[in-house]
Amino acid sequence: MQACSMTAGAFYAQFRSKEALLREALGFAMSDIRRRIVEGLDDLPDSARFQEIVRRYLSSVHRDSPADGCSLPSLSTEVGRSGAEVREVFQAELLEMAAAFDGHLLHSDDEVRSRALATLALCAGGVMLARAVKDQTLSDEILEACQRLALSGTT
Repeated sequence: MQACSMTAGAFYAQFRSKEALLREALGFAMSDIRRRIVEGLDDLPDSARFQEIVRRYLSSVHRDSPADGCSLPSLSTEVGRSGAEVREVFQAELLEMAAAFDGHLLHSDDEVRSRALATLALCAGGVMLARAVKDQTLSDEILEACQRLALSGTT
């Protein structure tokens, strides 16, 4: 708010409710991380692109930058307690994020969707746990283990 030279009252007056603010923030944050996670990968073959997306998501840079990272690991619990409109926006953004993964997997359509959703869940959960633990070595180990599992069978 300070960066925009706005008071809290002026900022919150732009939204009808906490849920309206959350809907807008989710849409912006998730589309931004999706763009950044696939940025510059257009020329890679599908399998290499998928592998790089997973590596970027399950990276120490992403783990160490929660304010600039994906909102899935940090906001999923809050969204689960929100109303239908927020959950609908979250679901749409979740499917868009999964599509960033699924377009690059070499399986049948049902398998692609399933693998993409599982990979995204693994990535978001891995980052969430890696951020939560105190021990840096364990945090790194979580990211590496999730990468190995997500990338198994993709070569």
